[in-house]
Amino acid sequence: MDKPMNEYAADAPRVLRDFLTYISTIRGKSAKTAHEYYLDLRLFFRVLKHNKGAVDKNLPLDEIDISDIDLDFIRNITLSDTYDYLEYMAQSRPTQQNSNHTNYGLSVNSRARKVSAIRAFFRYLTDKQHVLEVINKVANNPKDYCFHPDTDFTRKRKISMKAMLTGIIGMGSGSLTNELIDFFHASPQMPTPSAFLQQRSKIKPEAFRSIFDSFNETITKGFSEKMPIFAVDGSDIQIATNPGDTGSYYPGSNGQKGYDLLHLNALYEIDYHIYADSIIQKSKNCNEHKALQEMVDRSTIPEALIIADRGYESYNSMAHIQEKGWYFLIRIKDGHGSVFW
Repeated sequence: MDKPMNEYAADAPRVLRDFLTYISTIRGKSAKTAHEYYLDLRLFFRVLKHNKGAVDKNLPLDEIDISDIDLDFIRNITLSDTYDYLEYMAQSRPTQQNSNHTNYGLSVNSRARKVSAIRAFFRYLTDKQHVLEVINKVANNPKDYCFHPDTDFTRKRKISMKAMLTGIIGMGSGSLTNELIDFFHASPQMPTPSAFLQQRSKIKPEAFRSIFDSFNETITKGFSEKMPIFAVDGSDIQIATNPGDTGSYYPGSNGQKGYDLLHLNALYEIDYHIYADSIIQKSKNCNEHKALQEMVDRSTIPEALIIADRGYESYNSMAHIQEKGWYFLIRIKDGHGSVFW
């Protein structure tokens, strides 16, 4: 299954489409996995609508439309609803959907996969709720996160600070116009791209740092206390072209157009699949050693293991890691073409 989501999930409600986008782009799941999650969750919602009397009891499950599923419906899902669904999977679900001689009741492995899809979906919604709570906290304190605290976001406009933060964090890779259409559902209240950019320029970068840190603090509270393992690496990110930014602009060569690059240094927690920290630098001024040292120094974690590729090795970085009480495993070259860890 390599079809794009807009083909295989055309009938999916917005909340499900957002989840499928999340697991594909953020979690890095394959298109096949995303499609399987869609099928499992579609069946889950169909069974729930049938059991809750939201559709005609005689309507076949495969004909139940789920496009009207929204957060209000999801909030009313109980543990008993889920148990009823699992009972249907174990006893009444045909193993061969298009056969007149089918057995009933899915195998333990098949049921486990469907439970995994449900768990991932509700974990996503829980994390999303945490993000919204953190965004609300920042948006309710515009004076701490705006360049002109006495005037910025003091008047009622089409797009509030909360909507700005939520929209920016939730944006994909489309054009700004298309992202705004998607975020505002093509509403007449949708701001123009220029109005959006004007509002965005009022917000300090510290607002997003605060959201990032607060969200991580919230979701890691229940994690085990075993020593975390961090992978650190850097990636270049192309941004809108700005010839006036000498720290990120490259004029291009051999007829190529100029472009701007930022360099992202990320500290990734391997066991729980979260980004614990990050530092963004302008590409021409990037210093991976300095970024690693800063992320290590400002961490509040008492003990950890750092795994890094070439580019992050330096005696100074090793000294910062050891001074912190951490451990490291860094790939280096010995000067003769050989590579060591």
